Amino acid sequence: MTDRRQRWMDMGLVFGLALLLRLGLALALPADDSVFWDQPYRVYAENLSAGRGFWMPNPYDDPALGLERAYAFRPPLFPFLWGCIYDITGGAYAPVRAIFAALGAATCALAFLLALELTGRRAVALLGGLLCALYPPLIWHSVHLMTEPMFIFLSMAAVYALVRLARTGAWRWAALGGAAAGLATLTRSMLAGFLPLMALWVWWACGRGRRAWGMAALFTAVVTLAMLPWIVRNAVVLRAFVPTTTDAGHGFYVANNARSLADPRGFHIPKDWSFVKTHPEERLDEVEMNRRLMRTARDYLLEHPGEAAQLMARRFLTLWRFYPNPEFVSRSHALIYALAYVPLFPFMLLGLWRLHREAGAAWPGVLLADALILYTTAIHTVFLAMLRYREPLMPLLLPCAALGMVTAWTALRARRAKPPEA
Repeated sequence: MTDRRQRWMDMGLVFGLALLLRLGLALALPADDSVFWDQPYRVYAENLSAGRGFWMPNPYDDPALGLERAYAFRPPLFPFLWGCIYDITGGAYAPVRAIFAALGAATCALAFLLALELTGRRAVALLGGLLCALYPPLIWHSVHLMTEPMFIFLSMAAVYALVRLARTGAWRWAALGGAAAGLATLTRSMLAGFLPLMALWVWWACGRGRRAWGMAALFTAVVTLAMLPWIVRNAVVLRAFVPTTTDAGHGFYVANNARSLADPRGFHIPKDWSFVKTHPEERLDEVEMNRRLMRTARDYLLEHPGEAAQLMARRFLTLWRFYPNPEFVSRSHALIYALAYVPLFPFMLLGLWRLHREAGAAWPGVLLADALILYTTAIHTVFLAMLRYREPLMPLLLPCAALGMVTAWTALRARRAKPPEA
């Protein structure tokens, strides 16, 4: 059997198992909104489908602000695509969940391919892909009506394309990486700050010469083209430069205000937002609300460095904790999460260490994975943090757990095979 055929068979096994589990869950879920979801995405989709435009009602739930509609409060790709098929599906949840199940399965296949690129070891790649297919939190988040299924797939597709670019030097991988990265940013705006680092990585990984400049320029151009329709639309509708969304200030403020530290959820959402107004009659649009909330939260952190340090430490622990906050999920859900994650955690650490020891020619790809892990951690340490925000990193970390498990098993076998000393 050729290596190519073996790779396709392994990838098919990972994809098939992942799809079976995810599709089964998608079809077993109730056909209503009793399962956790983010309502604004449906509102955007409904309005688009009905020809009313792409907007949602006041997201701050405070009529005193004078903000009737928000046009860019959530990233557009998921609700836009949902709105395009809304009439066809009648707004049913099952079709969207089934599509997301397929994306989740494709993500597991990408994890297999990425592990093969970074380690060159079939056993590690296959085990890593199977861990992604079987990992309960990834299965759960693969079928929810939120941004996770699309974002995890697109961000992993971008990473895989760039790793292939570093190995092959083919222009098409720079273009594919740019397209995936741009679409991922339109799915979840937190990736926006990582785009310049990705372009810099492309230049560095491609040799830092004239060709490398061309690769970085192509990557940047395709990212820009992918995001340009949204940027132009926002410039027309909002009369401002809004490359991503206007909810950054909201997330930054609710995570960093005087009551956030005392709230068991780790953030506090006020009911009265009038503190952002300079006079009672003022009416604010969503762009100005975003700016003022960003400024207010920034000033709070600068004026209270001790509390800022506590909040950031708490968010770091929230992002990497072993089980979800009981404020958000049931005890059984938290237990399943812990039982899935805790046994793998030490193998993740061992695998990460081993990956750096064995990187060799794959070192640029390992560095890119490191940068994404550190960037995600930094963003959610400063801004809002929830455990589900870690899930996009699991297709990177679970193959590391597989490498750790293979390393531990190999060491154990070697120790058992070693003859006793005389």
